[in-house]
Amino acid sequence: NRVIQDLFMRNLPCKLLLALVFLLIALPAFGAETRGVKQTVVEPASGEARNRALIIGNNGYQHWPPLKTAVHDAEALASLLTSKYGYPAHEVRLLRNATRTQVLDGLDWLQQSSGPDDQVLIYYAGHGEYDEREDGYWVPVDGARENRYQHLSNSDLLTQFGAIKARHKLLVSDSCFSGNLLTRGVVPRPARGWEDDSFFREKNKLRAVLGLASGGNEPVSDGGAKWEGNSIFAYHLLAQLEANERPFLGAAELANRITRLVANDTVASTGQPQTPVFQPISAQRHQGGEFFFIRTPARPLRALIAYRPSTKAGFSRVQESARRLVEARLLDQAPKSREDRIETAQVPDLKQLRSELQKRGLDRAVLWTLEGRREPAASLLWQGMTHLDLGMAAYELRGNKLVMIDQFLLTGERLPYRSPPDGAAEESAGYAAVAEKISTHWEENGAARFAVKILE
Repeated sequence: NRVIQDLFMRNLPCKLLLALVFLLIALPAFGAETRGVKQTVVEPASGEARNRALIIGNNGYQHWPPLKTAVHDAEALASLLTSKYGYPAHEVRLLRNATRTQVLDGLDWLQQSSGPDDQVLIYYAGHGEYDEREDGYWVPVDGARENRYQHLSNSDLLTQFGAIKARHKLLVSDSCFSGNLLTRGVVPRPARGWEDDSFFREKNKLRAVLGLASGGNEPVSDGGAKWEGNSIFAYHLLAQLEANERPFLGAAELANRITRLVANDTVASTGQPQTPVFQPISAQRHQGGEFFFIRTPARPLRALIAYRPSTKAGFSRVQESARRLVEARLLDQAPKSREDRIETAQVPDLKQLRSELQKRGLDRAVLWTLEGRREPAASLLWQGMTHLDLGMAAYELRGNKLVMIDQFLLTGERLPYRSPPDGAAEESAGYAAVAEKISTHWEENGAARFAVKILE
């Protein structure tokens, strides 16, 4: 005030007076900036977000022991992302048995093609190593045992990851010593309100740079047949993504779900707990946001359950009763939504199947077959066995092309008979009894799981 009074007294020009007043008001703000005080800025989205993923699975090592499940884990995740979570097939790069050059090329592809609003997922399943310098490594299939020249160090991987321009990034590593990629700590609990749209909107605005490792700085399990050909970590990761019915599933909640499951199952299988680690990746501009797996809305199912009759003379005349039982079980497995269309047909071959789909305006089919036979098996209690085999193949109509997407075969179902069937009626009843056995054990023999996966 005294300065302004003095200026008035000296009759300084009005413009100079106003400039000095502005400087006096602004001085505190300039001082704050010089002390390093800076407000965190939430970057507004500038365009449409796109999903991209680099999925790596390494089994066939040249110098290391081969793995059993890594390629299958990678293929299953890539399929799930494209079928249920809105990842376009051309934006998912799947690398099977990748060399160092191929991994680096994939990372470069993400850096060159990703934009600031995109969502990027990197998944690695394969060997990992840890050295005395306290750095971990991904081991490509051409990596040597005696040196690490071909390996990809965690520090280099994080540098490559940080160079990807994307709003939401998640790095998932299923390998030994993968926890070294992240800051060690407990899995954070999801914030309250994670089911609300407001939680999704708030967290989706903020940058997210997150990592999920299958274990800490320790060896991890390769899994096997008991886990449907997956590692124990991938088995639970895929199961949770598959079972999710909500529009969005956050990575923190996903990690929270699988941590105890993985730890319990690895203790039971190997005697050693393997505890996944989930953390923000430090020094990469994480703002407290979240990485969301966003389900694509399910479209109405338009499917055909088509039976292909047997051409074997001995079984073709007595297959009808068994056919009706199995078809009823398949129809019972189909969803009951009013928007879905499930129809049945009998077709002699694939050409007719494609024609039926086109004529009916359907885009998916389960083509199923039964084959039966009777075999003598002398015993004090019976004279033979009635066998029945069930085969199912799933097809999609893509344009004018019929493409098989999955298949299932159930063999070994049988029932004994005390005396040879007397005529076609008794023979047909025998096959119907085996079909009833198949239907009774529908859940146990895997047929239900296949049918649900296709007819959902």
